Amino acid sequence: MPDALPWYVLINVHAGSGQAEMKWEQAKRSLADFQFERIWLAEHDTITDRVIQAVANGARRFVVVGGDGTHHHFINGILQQAYCPGTDIRYALLPSGSGHDWRRHY
Repeated sequence: MPDALPWYVLINVHAGSGQAEMKWEQAKRSLADFQFERIWLAEHDTITDRVIQAVANGARRFVVVGGDGTHHHFINGILQQAYCPGTDIRYALLPSGSGHDWRRHY
């Protein structure tokens, strides 16, 4: 039985020359039993603030769809928030940029 807490899906619509949305559409088919709330992102400078706000509102589970910059700013949001220990956050990485350095190194 799936957990009742939603996963917040952060999608950088510009990542991978626009491929992020397509990757998410493919991935979500296999995750049909889970509850999601999508947050579309268009600018890196808003990601950190949006993550902090989501955690402040109770979010603890995230799927991040984007390139290296998207994942970098997401982690900054988790490290900068003061609402819960970072170990309470669940983070699923769905790389969709051009380099995939984040996935390779972390």
